[in-house]
Amino acid sequence: MDNENLLLKPGSICFVSDPIDPAYGLVCTLKLIEQDPISGGIFYYFIANREECNILTDPRFPWRYCCVLESTSNRVIPLNGPSN
Repeated sequence: MDNENLLLKPGSICFVSDPIDPAYGLVCTLKLIEQDPISGGIFYYFIANREECNILTDPRFPWRYCCVLESTSNRVIPLNGPSN
């Protein structure tokens, strides 16, 4: 994966808007970035700050997450970069 083309980095804090009503959404942390080997698209896995919203699972990961979105999604609004 070419890290220079990434818009966000793991640990970034973002507002992820609701797909039906963009005025609502969740404050999330970008947990993982994954590149699709076929399309080359980049996907962001988000963990919500509200633990009860992390309802999705993947057998590859030991943690729950709230959503996965393409890096080009207009539903992702960066709030703050990753902290050290």
